Amino acid sequence: MLSLVPPGVVQVDAAVSLSLLGDRTPPVLLLKKNGIPSEVDYDVRWNTSANDTYISNSIPDSKYARHYDECRTGTYFATMWGGNIIESINTFGVGPSVNMWYFLDFTFLTCDDADVTGADCAVHVVPTSKRHQAATPSLKHGSVPGDCIDVGDPTRVFSFELPSAAAGLSVFLFLDKTRGSVNWALYHGRANPLDASAVAVVANSSTNSTQLRVDRPLRGTWSIVVSVTDANGFCYNDDGVPFSLAWMTTPCATGDALCVADYMPMGTNRDSANGVGDSVLAASFASPEPAVANASTPIGFVVDVPAMYAGAALTLQLASKNLSLASTIYIRANGLPSPTLYDYRFSIGAATAMDDPTLHPYNPQAPPPLAFPLLKAMDDDAAIFQQLPPIVFPTVDATWYIAIVPPHSSISSYAVALNVASLACPPEYACSNRGTCLVETAYQGLSYGRCACHYGYGGRQCEVSVYSTSERLGRSWLLLGSNAAIVPAGVFSWRRKLYVEAVLFFGLGVISAVYHACDLEIFCLFPYPFLQAMDFAFTFNAILLGFIHLSGAFKHVKAAMQVFVLVSLVFMTTHNATSMGNWLVIGVVCACQFIGSWTYYLTLAAQRLTCSLPSALKRFLWHSDNFEYRYLLLGLALFGGALGCFFTEVGTSYWLIHSIWHLTAMSSACTFMALRKTIGTAASAPTVSMCFRTTTRCSFA
Repeated sequence: MLSLVPPGVVQVDAAVSLSLLGDRTPPVLLLKKNGIPSEVDYDVRWNTSANDTYISNSIPDSKYARHYDECRTGTYFATMWGGNIIESINTFGVGPSVNMWYFLDFTFLTCDDADVTGADCAVHVVPTSKRHQAATPSLKHGSVPGDCIDVGDPTRVFSFELPSAAAGLSVFLFLDKTRGSVNWALYHGRANPLDASAVAVVANSSTNSTQLRVDRPLRGTWSIVVSVTDANGFCYNDDGVPFSLAWMTTPCATGDALCVADYMPMGTNRDSANGVGDSVLAASFASPEPAVANASTPIGFVVDVPAMYAGAALTLQLASKNLSLASTIYIRANGLPSPTLYDYRFSIGAATAMDDPTLHPYNPQAPPPLAFPLLKAMDDDAAIFQQLPPIVFPTVDATWYIAIVPPHSSISSYAVALNVASLACPPEYACSNRGTCLVETAYQGLSYGRCACHYGYGGRQCEVSVYSTSERLGRSWLLLGSNAAIVPAGVFSWRRKLYVEAVLFFGLGVISAVYHACDLEIFCLFPYPFLQAMDFAFTFNAILLGFIHLSGAFKHVKAAMQVFVLVSLVFMTTHNATSMGNWLVIGVVCACQFIGSWTYYLTLAAQRLTCSLPSALKRFLWHSDNFEYRYLLLGLALFGGALGCFFTEVGTSYWLIHSIWHLTAMSSACTFMALRKTIGTAASAPTVSMCFRTTTRCSFA
């Protein structure tokens, strides 16, 4: 969820309505400006309670805010983090729910007049003048020629805008008379700088003229708050504290190579104007041409990253010549970076090699960055193509300043072309190779990548191992070995000359073992989604095989049903293997096939025997030789245990319970195949009348 905090906001209230939690861990509300928060990267953290279903409070507050920081103007992203819910496919949409519903509401309290601030909307915000400095037009300055604070009006707030990043910012306070101590502070991007929890960028208290300085200030709105606490007079009778203000951006210091670097603008390339799936966030930000620098001189790039890419993973891709592996990349949002001021930092030595995109077949929807082939053609030196680890849920709605800094020992010139690739699920890094990345859509239409982790892993990027090494090893072997429980069903079917059933049962065991081997990251013979779909298809098919066998369908009807069922299941599970709707479809098909077959045979028997339908059913169940009832109770017990396992597979017990599901469900298949006696051949099969009119117990076809 995202929410825009406009200028003039003096308070933000949040209300959370929760469903009953039971024994589940209460969720946590996380807020972050210009980026989707995680459990380790947030601006505000608010713990909810298991005992209260409705919680309301002001956000931020020094009790809840990380770094004791209050709301700033701009775009905030909110996340409800679900406590101990492990990001694993464990219930497939059925069984005890690990989910909960919640309703999140934000209320903004603002002043009617955007030019005032404070809890009582009583303090005017005075915009200062802004002009360019004559000698250097890129440098700005402004001033407040004269003002006064006193006992009746002890606080003044002034504001100014920095439209671009600067090397430094200096603010000067000039006191005309010493009449009490003056407190003054400098704030950046604050919705309400007078809030008690507001933390200043820099502050000072003085009885004389003084100066505040900020190194590499951020772009945006800055506020200067000037107040006096011990004044005892009024300005109108010349007993106040007169003052004046001035501010100016300052140039780079001599020798600050990182500051004086030229920053090349980067453009945006989108693959699809109206993409679906992963292509919603598929884009690239590329430099129009290679940048060349001498020796140890840094190279800079600047790019605007819109808010729509908050749910993406951004990957820096470089084509370079003579770039030292000891080089470092610094990235800072809305401000010039330095070795101590940055949002992201990478070492070129940590980059991995990537294929030359200029050698791939040309794709008009995803062409290689224009600067890459230009760099290759510059001279005879070989170009090196590298990419860095992705930035997941990056800082957005901001201008990134990217500086590539070679070591001081570099002696030769170098060239770099930069491309920043955006994807919701980058194939090289998604989910730490321990899960499947899915493209989701948030409540307000924001697309983002989410990991559905393989068994035994959790966390945002599946980086958390739920089990110890010994537990994982033991449960892994149990999960794989439990698939052998289908062997008795296959052998029994083969001995009864039910060859199709035998092959499909053996196929289920093999498919399930291969699927879980991929789950366990032992090996993946085919892509994980395909294996999962096939596992579900053969599992559903085994259930239907049992019902078709128990229905006693004629051989040609039975064969047609088996082909239709298997083909239908493959298509159905390929579309959505874990859907609860699949179980409903299976239940309806089983019921219709079973009831239809038995109704047909019983009606035929009642007509031939000139008896009622209930009488025909009674003779069929108790006076024919169709069933081995000794297997009935055992089969029901095993299948009931399997259903119990399926509906209790949750959390860290999933592997163990799913292994028991294999043992019980596959063993029940054998008992149900044995429950129905095999029908003889057509030449030797007794007729319906023989089954019911003679004292001989015979099979009923």
